[in-house]
Amino acid sequence: MRLLMLNHEFTVTGASTQFFTLAQHLVGTGHVVSVASIGPADGPMRERFASLSVPIITSVDLTSFDAAIANTICAAPAVVLVAKHIPTIWWQHETEVGLRLLMQNPTWVEAFDIAAVIIFQTDFQRDTIYRSFTYRRSVSDLPVIPYGVALPDTLARDRVAPKQRSIRVVSVGTVEPRKRHDDLIRAVSRLAPDALECVIVGKWFGLPEEVVQILQGRGQQFHLTDEVAPADAAAWIESADIFCLCSSSESFPISALEAGLLHKPLILTDLPYYRGHYEHGQNCLLYPVGDIELLAGTISVLAASEDLRARLGSAAHQLASRHTQESFFARFDALLHAVAGTRKG
Repeated sequence: MRLLMLNHEFTVTGASTQFFTLAQHLVGTGHVVSVASIGPADGPMRERFASLSVPIITSVDLTSFDAAIANTICAAPAVVLVAKHIPTIWWQHETEVGLRLLMQNPTWVEAFDIAAVIIFQTDFQRDTIYRSFTYRRSVSDLPVIPYGVALPDTLARDRVAPKQRSIRVVSVGTVEPRKRHDDLIRAVSRLAPDALECVIVGKWFGLPEEVVQILQGRGQQFHLTDEVAPADAAAWIESADIFCLCSSSESFPISALEAGLLHKPLILTDLPYYRGHYEHGQNCLLYPVGDIELLAGTISVLAASEDLRARLGSAAHQLASRHTQESFFARFDALLHAVAGTRKG
């Protein structure tokens, strides 16, 4: 099948990494794939697509393709144009962030009506977050297909600094307000500096000045890596005693699943999208967004109990192990063939 993949960006995010993994699968199963960049055309992921010998095109002849696959809410303008000509699968990754972008760009809403299929990560994302835009669509056009995850074949352990303290807390995600890494830094700074260290893995955009001052005053207790390759990120997670994600908004974060595959105990914010997947005291510990005091206490409790870390890490592994790439690919392949079969002419 001749497939056009509409890529939003080439930075390293969960959405871009999953899109690349899908491209790998599609190329490996014999499809002819081309990528068109919607947003900025540069970034680390561009080289990864090039490694597949996938052309990254700027001029698109839609008659050359059987179907299109669009990535993220930001692909909406391209969906509006492309889906009028070829069947288009639109892969949604965002939650409230997507709603804000739709309010700022009302012309994007048309994409919900003309995409052949819209994929969501969770029932909550589909039935609550985007319900106002999808209520006219058949539920068969709105499948929930959670991510499938697998660890890199080789982890870049040689690029991970040895632990300097008995407990290492690791978080993965872009350093920007939605991820609330400043909450984690403030929480760790309240705990014994000789017992805990904190690593934040992700592209740097900025932190509040008072948080920067904490980092400068605590020396080697904190380490921010900036943007790294997936093998590096997984190696940092592997080095953790505790994995923590403080985000105010997520859909179904890859990093938490990867931490689960590595048997790491999880601390997550109590977000509605996690319900039915992550349960407090069962396969993670949850705390309210922005409650730094409770976050510090939760970290302290986990740091003090090796048995609790082991129990929660084992439960996180059981959850993550259910979300295999093989299962995701099988469902996506069936969907792709059904959608491409709807093309007229």
